[in-house]
Amino acid sequence: MRESKLRNKTIRLVLQIYALVMAASLILIFMFVVRPLMEDALERYTEQNSYILDEVDSSLNSVAEYTNFIAYSEDFLDKLDAYTGNPQDAVVRHDLETKLYNAKTIKREIQSVAVDVEGYDIVSSILRLKTEEEELMESQWYEKIRNTSYTGGFSKGITIQEDGHETRLIAYTKSYHFKNRKFTLTVFFRYNDLLGSIIRYYKSNFEKQYWITADGKALFESEQDEIDELCALFDGEEGWPRRNSDGVLWQDGLLNASYSSVSYIPSAYLLDRIRENIVIMVSMAVVLLIGTLFIVIYVVNRITGPLHSMTEAMKGVVSDNFETKLPVESDDEIGYLSETFNSMGEKLQEYFKQLVKKMENEQEMKFGLLISQIDPHFVCNTLNTIKYLAMQKRTDDVQKVASALSNILRDRLRVKDFQIYDTVQQEVDTIEQYLAIQEYRYGGEVRLECEIAEEVKECRIPKNMMQPLVENALFHGLADEDDGSVRGTIRIQVKRQGDALSIVVADNGAGISPEQVQSLLHPQPDVSEHRKGHGIGIANIMERLEILYGDMAEFHIHSELDKGTEMEILIWSKSE
Repeated sequence: MRESKLRNKTIRLVLQIYALVMAASLILIFMFVVRPLMEDALERYTEQNSYILDEVDSSLNSVAEYTNFIAYSEDFLDKLDAYTGNPQDAVVRHDLETKLYNAKTIKREIQSVAVDVEGYDIVSSILRLKTEEEELMESQWYEKIRNTSYTGGFSKGITIQEDGHETRLIAYTKSYHFKNRKFTLTVFFRYNDLLGSIIRYYKSNFEKQYWITADGKALFESEQDEIDELCALFDGEEGWPRRNSDGVLWQDGLLNASYSSVSYIPSAYLLDRIRENIVIMVSMAVVLLIGTLFIVIYVVNRITGPLHSMTEAMKGVVSDNFETKLPVESDDEIGYLSETFNSMGEKLQEYFKQLVKKMENEQEMKFGLLISQIDPHFVCNTLNTIKYLAMQKRTDDVQKVASALSNILRDRLRVKDFQIYDTVQQEVDTIEQYLAIQEYRYGGEVRLECEIAEEVKECRIPKNMMQPLVENALFHGLADEDDGSVRGTIRIQVKRQGDALSIVVADNGAGISPEQVQSLLHPQPDVSEHRKGHGIGIANIMERLEILYGDMAEFHIHSELDKGTEMEILIWSKSE
C-alpha cells in the first residue's frame, strides 16, 4: 500500500513545528539552565583553585617555619658561635656542617642547608653546594635579603643534574640578627618532593598549571614559552578569572610566598562538570518529544487514514480493480463518500465486465483471422506439385503431399474452435509436414535440425508461431535468386532460458542487412506486410505476441550478410 501523502505532509508540518519549538527550547535551556550551571561549575573550579593554593601556602610556610626552627636552635647557635670564634678550626667547622646536615635529614624534601655569616665563608651541610646553588647565593635577589634583617623570601626555581636526572630546587633564604649575631640561613628544598602531590592533584583538575615569580617570569625558565603561549590566548581580557571561547584562566598569588599560580581549563572541562545534568535534561526532552510525536502521529492517522484508504481505492479503480470496497465506519461526510464510492464501483465493475467481454470476443475473432491466414501461392504451388506427381504416376508421393497439405489445412481450421495455443511438439510436427511438401518442390537440398528440450515439448505456445519463421528462412535465407533453387540448413531450437521460453529459428543462408532488420522489426504503415516472400509475415507474429502477451514477450532478429539469420521469440508468461 502506498504511503499517504496527506499524512506525510501533516507529519512534516508537525515535525517543522516541533523543530522550531525544540530550537526555542534549546535557546531557553541554554540561557536559563546551561549558563547558570556553567557559572556554578566555574565557581567550583575557583574554589578548588583557592583550596589548592592554601595547601601550597601551607607547605611553603612549613619550610619557612623549619628555617626559623634551625636558626633559633640553641645547639645551632652554639656551633655558629664556635665557628665565628675560631673559623680556621676544622673540627669546629665540621661540627657546624654536621649540625646543618642533621637539620637537612630531618625533612626528606630538603636538598641542602647553608649559613652565611658576614665576614666568614659560607658553610653548608657537609656536601659541597652545586654550582647552580652557589650561583643563586651570588644573585641580586640573595644580596637583597642578606642585607636586610628579619626578611625572608623564596627564590626563583633552579634545575640541577643529579645522576643523569634533573632535580628542581627552590631556596628559602632569611636574614637573622640575634644576640649580636647577624647571619643568613638558606634552605634548598626539592620542589617535587615538597609540592609534588599537591601539584599532581592540581594538574589532575586543571589542564595546565604553572608558577610565576613577582616579576611575572616563569618560576622555572623551561616553562616560560608555554606560559607566554597560554597567556596570549587571553590577550585583551581583563580581571580574574579570564574567560573566552577557549577556556578559563586563573592567576592567584600565595600568602607566604611571592609566587602566583597560573592555571587553565578548556571550556570542555566546564561542560564535563554539567554533562550529567545536560544529558538528563536532553533525555527527558527527547522522551517527551518522542512520546508526543507518537501521539500526534496516532491522531494524524485517525484523521487522514480514511482519506488515504479512499485515495488508494480510487487508484485501484483506475487500475481496473473494481472489486475494491471501502468500509463505512462513520455517519459523517467520509462515510457518505465511502457509500457513494462502493455504489459507483459496483456499477463500473458491471459495465467494464461487459466491455471486456466484448473486447475479448473481438480479439479472439481477430486472432483467429490472423492465424488462419495462409499464402494462396503455397496452396496453388502445392496443388501443382500434386498434379505433376500424378502425371508422373507417382501415386505414393501424391498421397504423401496431399496428406501433408490436408494436415496443415486441418491445423488452420482448428482455430475456429478458438484453439489458439498448441504444444511445442505439435508445432514442430506441422513444420515437418510443411517442409515435406517443400521437399517435393525443391528436392532434398534443405536439411532440418530440431533441438527441442524434453521439458518444453508439452509447453503450450501460440499456434502457427514457428511456421512463418521457417517459411521466411526458406524463401529469404536459403533461396537462390538466380536459379530459384533452395538449399541449406534450418535449425529450430526450443528451450528454457532463465524464466523465459526461448524459440529460435535460424538458417545459414544469405542473411539480412541491418536496414532490412530494422524495417522488419519496425514496419512503416504504408508498407504492406504481405508483399512477396513474407507469407503471413513477421508483422503478423509480432501483432499476435502483442495481443497475447504484451510486454511479456519479445521478438529479436540477429543476422549478418552471407552468414545467415537467427530469429528468436522470448515468452515470459505461461500459455493458456
